Amino acid sequence: MSRSSILCLLLVATAHAAITLTLCPTNLSLPCLNDTTTGKTTNLQPASNQSYNFSNLNISVIQDLPADAKYVDLSYNQISQISRGIPASVTFLNLSHNTLQSNWIQTPLPMTTLDVSYNQGGLPWIQNVKWGVSLPKLTRLIYRGNNLTNLKWGYDNFPSGQHPFSAIDLIGNPHLVLRLERDTYDAIVQKFTLSADATSYNETLLLCENRTKYVVQLQSLPVQYSPQGDAEYTKALAPTGVYVCSWGYGDPRPTTLKPGFDDPRPFNAALLIVLVIAIILVKIYILYRCVRCCCAKVRRSKTPLLNDDDVPTESNA
Repeated sequence: MSRSSILCLLLVATAHAAITLTLCPTNLSLPCLNDTTTGKTTNLQPASNQSYNFSNLNISVIQDLPADAKYVDLSYNQISQISRGIPASVTFLNLSHNTLQSNWIQTPLPMTTLDVSYNQGGLPWIQNVKWGVSLPKLTRLIYRGNNLTNLKWGYDNFPSGQHPFSAIDLIGNPHLVLRLERDTYDAIVQKFTLSADATSYNETLLLCENRTKYVVQLQSLPVQYSPQGDAEYTKALAPTGVYVCSWGYGDPRPTTLKPGFDDPRPFNAALLIVLVIAIILVKIYILYRCVRCCCAKVRRSKTPLLNDDDVPTESNA
C-alpha cells in the first residue's frame, strides 16, 4: 500500500473518530471520556463547586453531563451540535471555540447564560428555533467573533413578549450591519443591554436604502465575564454608539441621526399642529353658519303674513 493510501485511511479514521463526554460506568456521578476508536475510557476530574472544566479535550459528542453541573466549560473542542439533554441545573454553558453548525440546537437548553463565541468558520445567527421552547431561560447570549455581517432581527429569529432574554454580546464582529424590525427595536431599547463594536453609518444607511430618518443609534456597553459567566460592565470606558437600521413597521422612536442631517420631526410636528387648528376653525365656521341659518328660519316663522283683505285699495283710500 502506498504512502498516500495510508495517509488517506488515517484521515478517514480520524474523521470518524469521536471523543464522547459521558458518565463513568463505575460511578455515574463522575464524568468520563470515551474514545470510540480505541474504546478507551478516561476518568475526568470531579467538580469544584459544581463547576466543570472540559476545555481542550477534543470532545466531539456530548452524551451526558453530571446531574449536579452548574457551570460547564466545553470551549476549544470539536462539538458540532447539542443533541442530548442538558441537566436543568446548568446555568452557564461555554461552547466557544468549537465547530457548531447552523442547526446546532437539537434539544432544549436550560441555561441562563450561553457562550458560542469564536466558532470555527463563524456561526450564523440562530434561525428556525422557538426561543420559548429551545432557550426558555436564556437571559444572556455571548456571540463574539462569529463573522456576522448583515444581520436582521425580527419576530421569526428574536425573542419577544415575556421571554427573559435581556443581554446580547456581539463584540468582535467588525463588519456587522444590523437591521431591526420595529417591535424588536422597541424591545431592545426598553430592556436590553447591548455590547458591540461601533458600526458603519454609511453601510447602515445603505441597508436603509438611504433613508436617513430610519438610521438609529443604540448604546453599547463594554463587558467582561467571570469563569461562571457573570457579566461585569466596564464603567471606566465610554459607551459605544452602534448604528442600526430600523424600519418596516413604522417610524422608529426615538431616532438619532448623524450630525449634519436635518431631523424632520420638528417640521412634521408643526405641520400637524397647523392642520389641527385649521380643522377646528373650519368646524367652528360651519357651526356658526348652521346657527345663523336656524336663527333666520325662526325669525321668518314668527313674522305674520299679510292677507289680501289687509292690503290697502284705492276705494278704501
